[in-house]
Amino acid sequence: MSNEVKIYYRFNTGEEKKYLLDNKNEYHGIVISAHICTFYSDMIMSFLKKVKKPYFVDPITYIFGLSPDAMKKDGGDLKKSYEQLINYYGEPFSDFLGRDKLDPSILSSSEKEKLVKKTLELQKNLLSETGPSQRSLNEYIHIMGGNDDEEDHLEFLIPPYFYSKNIDDEFYKLSLELSLIARDLEEDARITPVICISKELLEDENHISQVIQDYSTFDSCIIWLANFKEKREDVVSLTRYTNFIDMFSEQFETLITLYGGEFSLISSKFGLTGMASGICYSSYKDPEKIASGGGFPLRYFIPEAHTKTVEANARTYYTKHKEMLCECSVCSGLKNDYGSAEEFFKNLGRENAKTHFIHKLHEIKKEIEQTDISDIRNTLYHDLKVCKNNKLMENFEIDYSHIARWIKVLGRYD
Repeated sequence: MSNEVKIYYRFNTGEEKKYLLDNKNEYHGIVISAHICTFYSDMIMSFLKKVKKPYFVDPITYIFGLSPDAMKKDGGDLKKSYEQLINYYGEPFSDFLGRDKLDPSILSSSEKEKLVKKTLELQKNLLSETGPSQRSLNEYIHIMGGNDDEEDHLEFLIPPYFYSKNIDDEFYKLSLELSLIARDLEEDARITPVICISKELLEDENHISQVIQDYSTFDSCIIWLANFKEKREDVVSLTRYTNFIDMFSEQFETLITLYGGEFSLISSKFGLTGMASGICYSSYKDPEKIASGGGFPLRYFIPEAHTKTVEANARTYYTKHKEMLCECSVCSGLKNDYGSAEEFFKNLGRENAKTHFIHKLHEIKKEIEQTDISDIRNTLYHDLKVCKNNKLMENFEIDYSHIARWIKVLGRYD
């Protein structure tokens, strides 16, 4: 079994283009949500042609099975990006989506097939369906003697999927059926279904075995355990997670978690081959939670605590313990330019904080790939002692309790 694990970053905002373009060697690929693809199609196409990295499209069809409020602004209006995605699917879906949630029991066979075809077409045609600005870019490339007919780095196709509470849920059965339809429609393509399900699945190995059997005709799959928080789960839950990964990896050659963090990287030792994350956010997600307005506060990744914290906490901590400041290329450059920790964080900024995160996660990934479970555990134990000695929680409100739980889990396999 290979211990290599691939990092995919979610691309959600225009400002993230710079972070991803400037650090192409620090991650494997890109994840883009379908509503972002349809609403910002020209920007996405231009970006993908520049970055030239593997990517896949998250169709996010799970949101059609939730309350329409999940697609609305605080004021109650449907968000334009979701409105455009719904219009893309056309009738009969555009007749009710946005006002009512999808009901699996009333979908006809032809409607299921249309839902699958439209979902796959969106992914396959992402770089070929060009708008005015993209056509202008292509014309410019031709004038300059270039060739815009470049290789498409789309890694695989994802069928429509929905969130299910358990394997008896109607949405579980619908997701499976749509995945099988997609497999039959795209015989030469690599269909990779998403299994989006409650984390309570971990508590029943018989149900896990049933899921594996249900999807056994696929070589790869993506898992999304709803609201599974790697840094907050207890030892029992984390152990069940590693057992779950181990069981799935025996069936699937490619096994990716749609939301993950550092513990998912460690789980490559149990068979996980990839994980997706936002750049310093979105290491877990509850599909039923309605997102509130506003962006994410500036956060800084604390390497010895294996967590990120708000900039104010990091500033206070490193002012007291400047010797602990990170030595990555971003942070060492700032340290050389600014003498004090106060000045360091005053000049940090969002770009540096996110680039620091990308560098550190890549560094952690390489260390995990090159060491065994015993060495990973020893590294965590050393960092736990540092955090205790420096009283990160007591004095700086930086929670590192997850490290002890990770150590206990790995101790069962050491």
